[in-house]
Amino acid sequence: MSRVSRAGAKADGHLGPKSTLVEHSMRLACAMAAVALAFVALCVAVPAQAHAQSARVTVKADRTAIDVSGEVLVTVRMEGKFSNHQTPNLDDFEVLGQQRTQMFDGRGSSVVLQLTLRPKRAGTLTIGPAKLFQGGRLVAKSDPVAIKATKPRPPEPVSAAEARQRFQQPKGNLSLHASVKRDSYYIGEAFPIVWQLVAKPKVRITSLEMADRPRLDGLLVEDIRAPTAQFDVQQRRLGRKNYNVVTVAEMLATPLEVGPVLIDMSSARVGVADSQRRSFLQSSRRTAVKSQPFMITIKPLPTEGKPEGFSNSNIGVFSIATALKDEHGQQPQELRTGQRMILTLDVRGRGNLLGIKAPKLASDDNFDVQELPGIDKDKVVKDSRGVTGLRTFQYILTAVTPGTHEVPTVRFDYFNPERGRYEQRVQKGPTVKVTGNAISGDKSSAELTGEDVGPIITGVTLDSGSSSTLPRSWWYWLALGVPALLFVLVEVRHRLQSRDANDPLRRRSRSAFPNAKKRLKAAERAQQDGLVKDFYGQIGRTLTGYLEERANIPATGMTHDQVRAACSEAGYPAALVDAVVVEMENCDFARFAPSGSSGDKLRATLERTDELLKKLDAVTPKRRP
Repeated sequence: MSRVSRAGAKADGHLGPKSTLVEHSMRLACAMAAVALAFVALCVAVPAQAHAQSARVTVKADRTAIDVSGEVLVTVRMEGKFSNHQTPNLDDFEVLGQQRTQMFDGRGSSVVLQLTLRPKRAGTLTIGPAKLFQGGRLVAKSDPVAIKATKPRPPEPVSAAEARQRFQQPKGNLSLHASVKRDSYYIGEAFPIVWQLVAKPKVRITSLEMADRPRLDGLLVEDIRAPTAQFDVQQRRLGRKNYNVVTVAEMLATPLEVGPVLIDMSSARVGVADSQRRSFLQSSRRTAVKSQPFMITIKPLPTEGKPEGFSNSNIGVFSIATALKDEHGQQPQELRTGQRMILTLDVRGRGNLLGIKAPKLASDDNFDVQELPGIDKDKVVKDSRGVTGLRTFQYILTAVTPGTHEVPTVRFDYFNPERGRYEQRVQKGPTVKVTGNAISGDKSSAELTGEDVGPIITGVTLDSGSSSTLPRSWWYWLALGVPALLFVLVEVRHRLQSRDANDPLRRRSRSAFPNAKKRLKAAERAQQDGLVKDFYGQIGRTLTGYLEERANIPATGMTHDQVRAACSEAGYPAALVDAVVVEMENCDFARFAPSGSSGDKLRATLERTDELLKKLDAVTPKRRP
């Protein structure tokens, strides 16, 4: 009976003591699991919230080893919650440019400051830590960054042939090459020197400027393509690969002395961006490249085969052509004695066109010959080929003897530097028939000048005569004074150049205003193109660059208060200094403002800056040591 009752109880769902214990255990396990899940959720949520509110700052450099002429791009990234910040200490560097960008993501905002720096000296230089503050309390600090700046040893010069070979087989992603077409030139022979930048296709060039001009002692140099911010990229096949080639500068050099001449090293600053990367943080990276110095030989003109009376400036490859015209513009077949003709001689070719002397006409008693000076029919071009074009010379020919005569022959002697020998061009004149009476030597001069000399006096008498009116004429004193004035000007210029060569700081100060005007022109072009940020960047560089060159004030790396103090110490008036600082602050604000500026506002900024430059240049500052 009892067994049946217990079985019935189980069948009816009634639990015994053991089942009750199991049920309590399950409830306890579920409660503990819920507590554990809540704890995990709390642990995840609290760090996420703390991370969203915590401040963090990092300073990174794109390289840690450069030479003293190179540049390093430093990125300062500030994230989280902060009310103020302190940029890194940059006493060992010159700040060439800066860019500030604010970005937003799901966790909040971050500020990125990019600085382009150049070392002031060689050694291990330190970029100090950046700091973030919240309510006056330091909340984040970055680690300092060490940059090793080295002063590279100047490379040994190579031959001109090897310099050309290096251009044809470039190495690395980016290289600068200077080259000439031949290994040697003759004294007085003008030749071009070309500087070209070679880059692999994956390297995108964003900016380009010559950092310094090379030393070219023993050469008279003229820019035929001055370095400019505008550049044209051309694709060329060098060796077995394709490259992008940019002509940086071209100069026309004329040797002044015989012997070896060094085409010294030059450098360029290049802004590059990898075309495979689209991040704007990479677009402003700049680097310095240097050309390989090389030697050329300047040879004297040979004495063997040198024509008598040869002019040493007649160097090149030339051809000549002549044309004879009468007063009606026609080639004469028949003319009378005393009638004038114009003989035009064209010298075409490549070489020292501007220095060649007028060819001589063969002596002929049948014609009186006078050279016409100062005609303006020359067409001379200076480019990468050298000096090419046309020089025109004209002569007045007057027939003085009747008969059938051949117009005087033109002979032009020159030295061909490509063949290394003297050559001669000869152009025979046409034959003309001359009628009329012979003109004597005395009468010829009268008729050629159109003057009536009156009767010929056969006797000679002595007379005290009257004093000459020559000293009382203005052109007489002008003829005496101009050479003396030219001598004084040349001497003054020479002394100024010598003083500038001995004092580079003075030379830099003298060029401050012209350089500032050039930067202002660049700002005007940016304004015309609608590039607002570039415009204000150029305005800022105009003011800071002027102060650096004129008064040796490193304004680029200074705060506005430091600029104000340095300018006041240099002797600039307080009101003028305040106006300069206000303009700098306006530039900083406008460069980082989200909206653009109107054309009227940009023009007003240009006018104010131009006026500030004039007022600054009217002050002679005390230069900082």
